[in-house]
Amino acid sequence: MMPAGAVVRAALRAYDRDRGYVVPGLGNAVNAHLSPRRPRRLVTAIAKRVTRAVLDPA
Repeated sequence: MMPAGAVVRAALRAYDRDRGYVVPGLGNAVNAHLSPRRPRRLVTAIAKRVTRAVLDPA
C-alpha cells in the first residue's frame, strides 16, 4: 500500500497537468491497465485477497 502523502502528491501533479485521472505506483498502474483484460472472476479474487491482507495483516 502506498503512503497517503505519495498518493496526494501524484493526484495534485495530475491536477496541475489537467489530467482526468492518475494511478500512482508502477504496480497499481499495471493492474489498472490489465484489469479490464482479465476475467472478472480473477480480478474479484485478487481484490478480495489484497483487501483481506490490508485489513487483517497476519
